Amino acid sequence: MIVLPITRSTRGNPRLTTPQRSFTPTGFPPFTVGVPHIHNPTHRRSMGKPRGNPRYANGARRRAIRRRVLAAYDTCHICGKPVDKTLPARDPWSAEVDELLPVSKGGSPYEFRNCKLAHRACNELRSNKSIEWARQAVRGDAGIKATSVPFRTSTW
Repeated sequence: MIVLPITRSTRGNPRLTTPQRSFTPTGFPPFTVGVPHIHNPTHRRSMGKPRGNPRYANGARRRAIRRRVLAAYDTCHICGKPVDKTLPARDPWSAEVDELLPVSKGGSPYEFRNCKLAHRACNELRSNKSIEWARQAVRGDAGIKATSVPFRTSTW
């Protein structure tokens, strides 16, 4: 027969838990390991990348940039054709804000000088590739592949 101890939380409420052991990795305060989970104020969450879309981390600022870009530009900076700003958002020819230096490569979604107007289809085609590559792809020119990398062999 296994006897489980009754422990008390910091507030004094008895909680039935599995046997617990103290665990102290180097440089961290002690915390307990047990199942089921007991609220532990010293528990540290992983310090990974922030979740969510960084373009909307500051929603009000992003909406202001979008309004400013829609007011300032009338043509797609990729294909050069006019953009109809009245089309619904999911339409391939609707207006979208495109970052010149993509957010995935360190560009800011909140700087006006980094944002231009583009068709949704042109923006999806470009993805995070260069503007020159996207313009060639829209024109149908056979150029360098977007994934091409110069090939070098090692000497060892």
